[in-house]
Amino acid sequence: MIDDHGHLITHTRLPDNPEGLARLLAALAAIRRNRRSIPIGIETGRSLMVAGLLKAGQPNVVLNPTQVANYRSRLAAQRKKSDRGDAHLLAHVLRVDRSTHRAQTPRRRRPRLRTHRGPGRVAYTS
Repeated sequence: MIDDHGHLITHTRLPDNPEGLARLLAALAAIRRNRRSIPIGIETGRSLMVAGLLKAGQPNVVLNPTQVANYRSRLAAQRKKSDRGDAHLLAHVLRVDRSTHRAQTPRRRRPRLRTHRGPGRVAYTS
């Protein structure tokens, strides 16, 4: 996590499981009372962590890996790729270009109407 000026606040490796999600949400709440005002940058939109973030109402921004690679090459020509460096880069991208990336929001499930037909009757359930 970085602050509004790009300075490192904290760095930790989190597992992609419910414990990791709980640790992340607790860390966000410790930094800012309203943790939902802190967007999370991530390179994949399909993981247990992303599903948990969405369920918890935490905004997250899925960044295209190709775009992230372009940012990386623009910022440092010979930098080695690492998880820690990638995390810092994702945070930097959101800090400077947040308005150009769309946050994922929880999907609201609409009730689906299903028709059950039998002899002489129609029933609707949701």
